[in-house]
Amino acid sequence: MKYCHCEGCNYSQSHLTSYHKCGACNSFGHGLRECHKSNNNSYNLLNELYSKHTQNITEGLPLNIQCRVSGCLSKDTHSTGSHEDLFSKDKHGDLHGPDKYGIKARRQDGETDGRNLVKSRPNTFTKHWWGMGNWIITRNLNGIISVDVIECSQEESILKFTRGLTEIHHNI
Repeated sequence: MKYCHCEGCNYSQSHLTSYHKCGACNSFGHGLRECHKSNNNSYNLLNELYSKHTQNITEGLPLNIQCRVSGCLSKDTHSTGSHEDLFSKDKHGDLHGPDKYGIKARRQDGETDGRNLVKSRPNTFTKHWWGMGNWIITRNLNGIISVDVIECSQEESILKFTRGLTEIHHNI
């Protein structure tokens, strides 16, 4: 059975597409033929690969071929032979790929920190920088806590989401 759909993958039965490691850039989720370092049209190829074989994935590898390395946190995404040290440290990896750059971890940390800051302070909000031009904004509006991710360039949306609330500053 083929689980990796990166063009030219020699081990497509041992890992999901999202756990294919590119030999050119060392990122996951694509191969040499889809990589921006080796193909001028790579963004179209990457987007096509993602939308066809990663975006809607809901199941990992069958149990009999899953990774058996002790401590691996994403056993259902690759076989034992495809295991990398990162997979035993990556608490935020999922079927859509490892959290190699800490993006999912930063979001969870930002949400957790934000909730802790506003939970006992009604009518307040806090902003945490998520990266890539986005803020994680957590607000406590009359005791109801909600979280939203808003692009920095959307100042009007930020003001609307936080209107009438007092900002709580924190150490970044």
